[in-house]
Amino acid sequence: MTDKSFTKSSTSYHTNSFITTNSSKHRSNSFIFPNGDRYDGEYIVTDEGQIMRHGHGKHISADEQLIYDGTWNRDKMHGTGRLIYGNGASYDGEFQSNYFEGLGTYIWPDGAQYTGIWQGSRAIGKAEYTGPNLGVPFVGTADGQQACMRYKVSSL
Repeated sequence: MTDKSFTKSSTSYHTNSFITTNSSKHRSNSFIFPNGDRYDGEYIVTDEGQIMRHGHGKHISADEQLIYDGTWNRDKMHGTGRLIYGNGASYDGEFQSNYFEGLGTYIWPDGAQYTGIWQGSRAIGKAEYTGPNLGVPFVGTADGQQACMRYKVSSL
């Protein structure tokens, strides 16, 4: 089913057609938000008529300083995805309710990379860090405040 009507909610506007998939409330489309942000992907319409990002989609901020491409659950980054910041930093991994949660890799603009477990967007547990000019990774643990790392020793 295709609907070409104009729909408006408190958070978004769209004029493109949408395609109904498994249920009459699960759809896919492009939106431009009042602040200029753009979303391309799946969404649901609640019983109250509110449009929520849900399923796979890509959200780009109006100034393109924040891009998220991944899964959504009721308007929150949830599942796996990639978040790219305007300064070149990025996070690839698991999200829960807009937080880094689970296994993920954060890469700084200079190329330094941290891979490990995240909880509430804080590094926690076993991890591996490679600095931008080091070539040799460090391994260790993080507690959400700081990390204790040592050179990774590889067997020959």
